[in-house]
Amino acid sequence: ELGNSYATGTSYHSDLYEEFITRKYDINGDSIWTGKYNSTSIGWDFSKAITVDKKGNAIVSGINTDNVVTLKYDSSGHQKWVQFFPSDRIDDLPQIVSDDSGNVYVTCTGSSAAAGTNIVTVKYSPDGIQRWIRSFDGGLNLNDYAYAICIDESGAVYVTGSTWSNVTAAGIVTIKYSSSGNQLWEQRFPGTGSISYYPVSIGIDSSSNIYVFSRALTISSGDYVIIKYSQTVDVNSESEEFPETFMLMQNYPNPFNPGTSIRYQITKPSLVTLTVYDITGSKIRVLVNEKKPAGNYEIKFKAIDESGNELPSGVYF
Repeated sequence: ELGNSYATGTSYHSDLYEEFITRKYDINGDSIWTGKYNSTSIGWDFSKAITVDKKGNAIVSGINTDNVVTLKYDSSGHQKWVQFFPSDRIDDLPQIVSDDSGNVYVTCTGSSAAAGTNIVTVKYSPDGIQRWIRSFDGGLNLNDYAYAICIDESGAVYVTGSTWSNVTAAGIVTIKYSSSGNQLWEQRFPGTGSISYYPVSIGIDSSSNIYVFSRALTISSGDYVIIKYSQTVDVNSESEEFPETFMLMQNYPNPFNPGTSIRYQITKPSLVTLTVYDITGSKIRVLVNEKKPAGNYEIKFKAIDESGNELPSGVYF
């Protein structure tokens, strides 16, 4: 369906209600189909974001009075499913992305059990089944806001937003989840003095570097910043099946240049440490040093040291 385009927004009907409207256009800009959705006959529904998967299905996300709403249209415009994530406090509209398998990921600002708001991320299967839901609380009982989401080729999910690390300025938080919903890391860029940061977008390049584009605002002025996070170690895959034995497998390929993959499996939640040494016994890199749930893991090791310098040819353990 090369050349087709999609748009989603809100259609107003007098003072009674608003509804989602989604439209598919052909290469000439002519409408192919229009889909409308309204959760009630009286009330409001605001459509915010849209993603299109490899099969040409359009998945739309937005909000109504009480929920984050996500619905899917097939390539012909037929509604396939609709799902709700309840939230009694929605301060920002959701963002959405889909992976190569048709799974759908939505991030939004949701209510907190304590105070303020949290960054909530939800995964749906291609059939609309909720696979997992995760909530990030930055602490201090202050507000955290979700602003952008992206995924990499392995299905890992990256979410960025604002978090109040102090009561005077908002900073940036970026979170990485595995495809099975395990939080792999978080990085913070704190607000300082009178400067608060509000992310606009997030992206990833072919070397797994993460880029966050953000507004930087004070009371009287504004600017933009770009933050780059490098990932010298990639978690390429995780299986949701629980293994029966602990095992560390031989890396592949071996020999390698410039990278190799290391697979391991653990039978119960454990503190995992995976370290690379050279032939003299000197420590080169710590690949993993964190508690992980039971499961199967695969780590991609690129031939660089802790400082980002390329490693010479040799034998490593």
